[in-house]
Amino acid sequence: MKDRMYIYDTSAFYELIKTKKLDTDYFIIDLTFYEIGNVLWKHCNLLKKKTEFCKKDLENIFNVLQNWERVIRIYPFDMKSILNIAINNKITFYDSAYIYLAKKYSLGLLTCDKKLYKISKKEKIKSVLIKPIE
Repeated sequence: MKDRMYIYDTSAFYELIKTKKLDTDYFIIDLTFYEIGNVLWKHCNLLKKKTEFCKKDLENIFNVLQNWERVIRIYPFDMKSILNIAINNKITFYDSAYIYLAKKYSLGLLTCDKKLYKISKKEKIKSVLIKPIE
């Protein structure tokens, strides 16, 4: 995958952080912080993961994120284009932000989301589908 630069979507980021296979040369977007928080909340509250594991996950993720240097910010002037992608592809604003920023900065996309992967391919983005570890 090192032949080009990529953006991690949150599904790929979370999956690869669990397996310790993150490449810190790649990018995340500012939404990743919020989405990762939701993933942890879901695992701790809805999936009833044990509290000590949730705290450990949070600590591990925090340690990685606090030193992450390649964070792409979404600006207000990006929002119209992101919304158009979301509407045209029937996906969330969050997911369309990854598509938009990958195109804007000529980056590839790493994701575990099959639908997002298919749409990114349709949008001519070099994408890699990461298989989750069960």
